[in-house]
Amino acid sequence: MESLKRYLYNHKFLLVAHRGSSGTAPENTLAAYSRALSLNVPGIEIDIHQTKDFEIVAFHDDALGRTAEGNKKIEETTLEDLRKLDVGSWFGDEFNSEKIPTLEEILELVGNKAFLIIELKPNNKDPEAFVQNLIRKISKNHSVNKVILVSFDYALLKMAKNINEFFLTAAIKIPGQNILPSSIIENSSADAVICSVDELNDTFVGNAKDNSIGLAVYDVDNEEQLKKALKYQVRGIGTNYPETIIELLRKFEIL
Repeated sequence: MESLKRYLYNHKFLLVAHRGSSGTAPENTLAAYSRALSLNVPGIEIDIHQTKDFEIVAFHDDALGRTAEGNKKIEETTLEDLRKLDVGSWFGDEFNSEKIPTLEEILELVGNKAFLIIELKPNNKDPEAFVQNLIRKISKNHSVNKVILVSFDYALLKMAKNINEFFLTAAIKIPGQNILPSSIIENSSADAVICSVDELNDTFVGNAKDNSIGLAVYDVDNEEQLKKALKYQVRGIGTNYPETIIELLRKFEIL
């Protein structure tokens, strides 16, 4: 597979399965990622935390409770204990064998079949060690030019750039915050900006274009949202329902 930069040069945008195909399978599980791969979605987004014993796993929330039993924080729990949990039954009984996947398992599953958009969740224990561990694992098991690191925590993105300047990074706009892309880049030293599709408007997009800043959006799950993303010519489109969006893109004769 070509590099992410080359892909974006050759394509209008990168379609991304948010937490895998999370509208049709439990989020951040191998089942959700496999579903996205079966649809040939070119990008897969995952959320990561570091465990108590310095393993990196895919999980969205800071703590257990919503998709798995318990209430402990991920960073205060060992991988062994996390692997005992069922993270699929909340979505459907057929997913009751799904476990919290490790970064290595995801890298092996995805291989060269898709680009990985890795969202770094805040780490209160030792943020720099977390970022160093992540970059070491990616560099050992995967190609750097097929990954983009993204986060709401701009300090983590700066750390990543300081450790390895060749990683692409994107800063996620905090919803509702009154700030333009140029200021987000200034605050994060990132290569691009991500926001909700609902926050796209002429002023925000105009500022990005005036400053040659690439924009990507998430929450694109229906025809109206897709039309808005396409209207503003964003470079990345994140969706929980990749199959639906692929069908719409074919309807629009874009795929």
